[in-house]
Amino acid sequence: MDKTIAYSRRWRSIYANVCMFIVVVLCAGCFNSSGNKKRLRQEIAKANAEFPQETPGIGRVDSVGLVDNDNVVVYYYTVYEGTEVLSVDAVKANTDIVKRKMINTALAGNRESLEIFKRYRVGVRYIFSEENTEKKATVDIPLEEIVRALDQKISKTEAAELALKDDLFMSKQSLPIQIEEGLKIVDLTLDDNQLFYIIDVDEKVYPISSDFDKAAVKEGIIEELNSPAPGMMSTLDNLVKTARGLTFRYVGNKSKRQIDIELSTMELRSVLTNI
Repeated sequence: MDKTIAYSRRWRSIYANVCMFIVVVLCAGCFNSSGNKKRLRQEIAKANAEFPQETPGIGRVDSVGLVDNDNVVVYYYTVYEGTEVLSVDAVKANTDIVKRKMINTALAGNRESLEIFKRYRVGVRYIFSEENTEKKATVDIPLEEIVRALDQKISKTEAAELALKDDLFMSKQSLPIQIEEGLKIVDLTLDDNQLFYIIDVDEKVYPISSDFDKAAVKEGIIEELNSPAPGMMSTLDNLVKTARGLTFRYVGNKSKRQIDIELSTMELRSVLTNI
């Protein structure tokens, strides 16, 4: 039981919900910051040479372009059909929250990405298309909103706090998430000290016994965190910035016995250092 939980290859996709993943796309580090539109078009062409970029089991960034008279950078993203982690419907229903999460995550850890868009005088658009369906969702961040966000007097800690709360809201839209047979995430909670993943355990598959090897499970989770999915680093970084840890709470579906695997703020900081 313990080894199966500890080394489940699905752990990393738990974190890759829509808001956490988008921050990777939001990063404009591949663009030169001169502010010249001709240069921007050249940099976009270079970026497209690196696409598509895939997150296995979730989706892929297909391409990036420049539209609306060269005033908007647009990213095209395909969401794989049937993924439980990234929901086009959830993005479409919560575009304002998704937008706010992108901005606050950038303010908390990657302010330069917003500064580059400002220097180029461009807004940003994300178009999400579900594979093999007609479902689409569009998230627009106009230049005016980017400038307004940069003018805010908000600390990195305050921005990280807001981003975590939006993470929580959007992640809940995808629940429950089946990790593997007998294990599913049924809730997420955030308090002043921890982010909790509440995991329902089918005790017919994984009986929760007194010899549950917490050390082995924790070792396996840390191993997965050391090879992060896109976007996971921003969430871990926001937890560290707000002095929080991360707890996986296993709850037996029959006995209701619970076992917590806790990672402290210091341990998360160490994970970020080693990535």
